Amino acid sequence: MLADHGLYGDTLTGASTGLRDWILEPDLVLPGHGDTFKDGASRAATIAEGKRRRLGRMLAAIRSGSRTVTELTSELYPKPLKDAQLHFVMAEILAYLAYLEVRGQAERVRNPSGVFVWRTAEPVAVSEFLTRE
Repeated sequence: MLADHGLYGDTLTGASTGLRDWILEPDLVLPGHGDTFKDGASRAATIAEGKRRRLGRMLAAIRSGSRTVTELTSELYPKPLKDAQLHFVMAEILAYLAYLEVRGQAERVRNPSGVFVWRTAEPVAVSEFLTRE
């Protein structure tokens, strides 16, 4: 299951082997919600860049010390969040952590109190997520 989380990020960047051969570049996108828009490839690139930035922030945070999901949420999203917003932010953080785990860049361990925390598994340059391919 964790491998599936890693593949999602790869599909946005085309990092999987052979994926660049079939990336779609639609002229018009008809989303399931919201207005239609043009240049889907550009929108996908913008989304991928935002995800790389957030992954870099996540990696920097856990590199400076082990963190719980709650701590990461407060640190990375300091503005007060409503119920649904908090749920979605925490789910996004867990997805980023799973992505980093699959790549061997983060690991989940229990702290002395028995609470799960995430920490870096090996040294990785944060700039890896901040640069475009």
